[in-house]
Amino acid sequence: MILYFKIFKAMRLKPRLGMEGMLGKTGVVIKDINPEGKIRYGSEIWDAISEKGKLSEGTKVIICGFLGMKLLLKKRPGENQ
Repeated sequence: MILYFKIFKAMRLKPRLGMEGMLGKTGVVIKDINPEGKIRYGSEIWDAISEKGKLSEGTKVIICGFLGMKLLLKKRPGENQ
């Protein structure tokens, strides 16, 4: 019974790795995005596309989806840049 409980509990965890684990996480723009550019997420650099308008270097963004191997972004609430 304990084993089944552990398995059930593990199946309900949110993904921590891969693309699914990146959704909702924060990155930083390292090359202006208008509408395409680059961001740093963790120690990696990704090509990215903005959902709305231009994002300047240094702006914190939220990863909200994927388009092939490019990340779809939106500006983090409260960011002034």
